Amino acid sequence: MSVSGALFTTGLAVVASVITAFVTARLQASAELRKWQQDIKLSYAQAASTDVELARQIATQFAIGFVKFIDTDDRKRFFIPANIRMTLGRDPACDIVISDSRASWKHSSLQSDNAAVYVEDFGTTNGTFVNDKRVDKKVRLADKDIIRIGDMRLQYWSLMKKPA
Repeated sequence: MSVSGALFTTGLAVVASVITAFVTARLQASAELRKWQQDIKLSYAQAASTDVELARQIATQFAIGFVKFIDTDDRKRFFIPANIRMTLGRDPACDIVISDSRASWKHSSLQSDNAAVYVEDFGTTNGTFVNDKRVDKKVRLADKDIIRIGDMRLQYWSLMKKPA
């Protein structure tokens, strides 16, 4: 191989490495920005959930649904933005803490896309139920579905506009 051929090959490799590094950095920055935006939306919506009118405004802008405990005095709403995964369980680090001894530390999750919310059990012994049916795979929630973990019940409310 000639010197000029070796220089050309080396130069091409350097250019390819620079392009790869640039594209990788842009993709990571974009993913981090989306995660940050979702975290801000979720935190703000949950913090404002005690102010019903403000919560409605925030929910309309960012969330596709929310859940709230029923049969308790806890009136807090947990808003669910699009494209997020929220954990439910006894662990204080969970997004929604379930205060029931039959709930696992990390029990189940609520996941959303741009149009729907799903519940999924993490293979727990006591299970997760939707409308009194045990969940054995990811299940799409409908408006006013009841999610039960132990004796704790949450109701799902969709904020997606219904087709006319």
